[in-house]
Amino acid sequence: MPSLTSSLLQSEPAAPALIPPNIAEGTVPILLGTLLNWFMYGILLVQVYLYNYYFPYDKRSIKTLVYAVFIIETVQTALGAADVFFWFAHGFGNVPRLNNPYISDIDTPFIAALISFVVQSFFSYRIWILENSLWWLIIAIEGISLTQAIGGMVGGVKLHLAGKFSEAHRFNVYVNMWLIGDAVADVLIAVSLTYLLLRSRKREYQFSSDNIVAKLIRLTIETNIVSATVAVVALIMFMGWPNNNYFICPTAVLGKM
Repeated sequence: MPSLTSSLLQSEPAAPALIPPNIAEGTVPILLGTLLNWFMYGILLVQVYLYNYYFPYDKRSIKTLVYAVFIIETVQTALGAADVFFWFAHGFGNVPRLNNPYISDIDTPFIAALISFVVQSFFSYRIWILENSLWWLIIAIEGISLTQAIGGMVGGVKLHLAGKFSEAHRFNVYVNMWLIGDAVADVLIAVSLTYLLLRSRKREYQFSSDNIVAKLIRLTIETNIVSATVAVVALIMFMGWPNNNYFICPTAVLGKM
């Protein structure tokens, strides 16, 4: 069987592909978003390892949730790799293929919205543990989180059926439900947990416990505010540049925030 190199040398020169001068506007968001997604997956691997090492006797329900989210994230990362192969390897030089979402509409809005719902539901549970009298706030967070999940999942399915990135703005309502809902739920969680942890900090006078609570507050703010910021940036890019696919970059990593 001839090698790839010999096949290329023996083949007739093909007609030059018509590459538009602004090709980077369509390729960079896709490629950068995928690379950032892989980078975040590496961080996730370390986090799961540390969790397994330091909390081997955690509740079975919590461990099941952690590993289930990790498996879903692994599937999402693998699907992202398949997307890159479709656009830049198998479809190398095929510019119209860059408008084909392939399965990215499933691994980004669909799975990302599902992961956000699971994680936000877990934070809602933590709020209930800290203060069960805030049931109305928990219901509000869960309702908003469910709304963003529906928006992301339905929007992903509709874009998959449409088969073109250029059709994404036909589904503005679902994108808005997804990104705005995700940002609002994360902000509510960050504010609520920070308030509850600060209140518990005032009640506790031991230095060690005070230090732990301070770390929890910082972690809560960092996790949820960063996620909300990414969602807002994605929404701004989606609405501000309707003729480009810049929004793909931030949404590619939204599920791992």
